[in-house]
Amino acid sequence: MFFIYDEDGEEYHTDYFTKKELDELLAPIRNKTFEALDKRNLFETQKGLTSRQMNKGIFGNVIEQGVLGMKPDPKPKPDITIDYTDSIESYRGILKTEVKTTGVVENRNGIVPKERVSVTGVSIGNIEKEAWEDSRYYHKLRHILWIFYLYEYKDKKNKEKFSPYEQRMFKVLTYGFQHLDEDKKDLDIFKNDWTIRISWTNISEYKVRLGISMQIRIPIRFFICIILMQH
Repeated sequence: MFFIYDEDGEEYHTDYFTKKELDELLAPIRNKTFEALDKRNLFETQKGLTSRQMNKGIFGNVIEQGVLGMKPDPKPKPDITIDYTDSIESYRGILKTEVKTTGVVENRNGIVPKERVSVTGVSIGNIEKEAWEDSRYYHKLRHILWIFYLYEYKDKKNKEKFSPYEQRMFKVLTYGFQHLDEDKKDLDIFKNDWTIRISWTNISEYKVRLGISMQIRIPIRFFICIILMQH
């Protein structure tokens, strides 16, 4: 394991992990609540908040800080580096990887993604200067470590939500690795979407649609494969 220490002497894991180390950290979290994983008591900041006030990134923060032991890092780059060289996937080498924690819900169609997942923020004045291969969007999209948890309602029929603090009782379902740069068909779809967005010349229209333009839906076939890994 690779650790760093802050000015107060507190220990944090670096953003470098071997594949084996990640599996050892993540396999035991299946079916555990976020309360059990929240070693840094991050959910305490959600006490008394309404759903509108909730920190939407709290689940990901618990995974990255409580499970992976990392220090918060707001820089717009892939979250971790995974070294596959000593694994059965050694051909992958060392890959910069984005970590995404997202909820799923149960409905009459089975288990489905709760909502779209944001890949990265973009800013007008910068994105149109980027080439696809050098863009932040592409580099955060290529390799993703997904953490799935079950999102539940206090009253499912009326879609009544648990409070932000109560949501610490949600449970992790499973995790999995996705390598979109190995799926040309899917990657071409995202590239085309990105190209269309930066070609808009009407800035006001661009601002209105910006929240949609840099979103990604979880590929359903991948999602189903990951869930099946539990059985």
